[in-house]
Amino acid sequence: MTPPPYMGRTFPETTSHYLTTGTDVLDSAGVEAALKAVTSKGYGPVAGAQLVLLCNEREADLISTWRRGLPSREATADEVAADANAVGPTAKYDFVLSASAPAYLTDETIVGRQAPSDFNGLPVFDSYGEAFVIKSELIPAGYVIAAATGGPNSEGNPIAIRQHPNAAYQGFREIPGAEQYPLINSYCQRSFGVGARHRGAAAVLQVTEDATYTAPTFAV
Repeated sequence: MTPPPYMGRTFPETTSHYLTTGTDVLDSAGVEAALKAVTSKGYGPVAGAQLVLLCNEREADLISTWRRGLPSREATADEVAADANAVGPTAKYDFVLSASAPAYLTDETIVGRQAPSDFNGLPVFDSYGEAFVIKSELIPAGYVIAAATGGPNSEGNPIAIRQHPNAAYQGFREIPGAEQYPLINSYCQRSFGVGARHRGAAAVLQVTEDATYTAPTFAV
């Protein structure tokens, strides 16, 4: 599906928001590419939405080591073979702890807005550039999601909740049992689904040396 043009910029039919790092270690270049995949389509702060990075604790810990102007990882053997002075990708931004961080000492000054302690009920770990970093064990290790969100029920969100068009079948329903004794054999019912609303508002990055993205598997 070819993304629609944005601000005079067009995108090829081969455009994909399923990205890989090309290395076995997460680096700033991969995360910045995932964020750029979203913002280049017109989503994010320019549209009044917040950028978020959803990741596992393992990836969040790596992001916490990034500093602007410094390599975000060591150079790979192939990079060193091509250039003995090669270094890993240089971070464009500083990792900055959110307002919920434990007390810490620093001789540096934060310029700009510090990330809040939570975003719509989700605890914010830190920020990288314009994105809030939210860590969760629901995100498989080795994957990072970059997304733009306008908040709960925003029409600009990448995913929308679907429910029955008939209002009588929407929401949490209590269905009674026998008319004489409504609590006997009664049960509760809630039905809903999800669907893509704005495909360009999110991108997923897999940490892998492979050029081809592979979807994660989940234990059931």
